[in-house]
Amino acid sequence: MVDGVQHVPVGTFRASSPAETDLIEARFHVANAEVLTEGMSENDRAIKELDRAAASVQAVQTLVRDNLTLKLTTIRAKITAAELNEQTEDTFSTVPFETIKADLDHLIEIVRMSHT
Repeated sequence: MVDGVQHVPVGTFRASSPAETDLIEARFHVANAEVLTEGMSENDRAIKELDRAAASVQAVQTLVRDNLTLKLTTIRAKITAAELNEQTEDTFSTVPFETIKADLDHLIEIVRMSHT
């Protein structure tokens, strides 16, 4: 563990459940959207990545316990807000992306620990 983060060697990571896999995919798409916006000014491509992230989060809702539904709904709302921001703003802010990634990281940990 380095700086409170457990590092897993490449090629040895396995998600504990389909829900965890979908959440990891969602986080991947949010990170891609952030890079596309910040590093490349590719807002249209970033919006597509955010759509993919939202779809991954939606897929999780049928796979987890009801007590996580509110967290998933909140994350989807933040993704939608970030997408709208990308469509309407000329300036870039990392805040929505960082918040969404942190929320997904937290939810991934919950799902990993509960195996649901």
